Amino acid sequence: MTAAPPLLVEEQGGVRLWRLNRPRRRNALDRALLEALDAARARAEAEGARAVVLTGAEPEGAFCAGLDLESLRHEGGGRARADLPLVELFHETLARLEQADFALLTAVNGPAVGGGCELALSGDLRLARPGASFVIPAARLGVTYPAPGLARLREALGPSLLRAMLTTGAPLSAERLEAAGALWALSDDPCGKALELATGLQALPTSPAAHRRALLDLRPRTPSQGRPAPAPPKD
Repeated sequence: MTAAPPLLVEEQGGVRLWRLNRPRRRNALDRALLEALDAARARAEAEGARAVVLTGAEPEGAFCAGLDLESLRHEGGGRARADLPLVELFHETLARLEQADFALLTAVNGPAVGGGCELALSGDLRLARPGASFVIPAARLGVTYPAPGLARLREALGPSLLRAMLTTGAPLSAERLEAAGALWALSDDPCGKALELATGLQALPTSPAAHRRALLDLRPRTPSQGRPAPAPPKD
């Protein structure tokens, strides 16, 4: 039997829809899924896509459990470390998404944990199902969250809320993040609502990502961040 792809890609009304598709691992990010995301990003840009909606495959209701700890342990000789290639691949993949020509809308249909929280909040517009949770469990895991991720999360959440999440490792509800301005809207059908919004974005005369890239140029950079890694050469 052919294995299911880690990322389901389809088109609805001219809008690309990406569904994270590792339900048995709660859509945790392994190398195959990250590479599939990057390939989908490159394809969407090459084909002139204006908007992409990213969500977790239904009906399991998980958005993303973060980096796959099993993959991290395998690459790290039995223990998770913050400087593993998988972590670097994750941040390079998000950096290239940030520079993409299309608008990214994230539809959070369940828990968004660690790197999954960062991925969810990397969208230009973020929507979530009521009751969905967001958590950065670094304190409970005994690790320090990488600097590139802290910069992204600080922009999305603000310094005070991020510091509280990092200090406690406790989950926050979608309702709390929506009240703090980190989410565009709550919806019982975040994917459907995101597709509706994305359809409207396609009619705008300005590139949906132009202002996002301008804002990225204003982001203070630490020595460990640098510029986003270039995309792999095309065949």
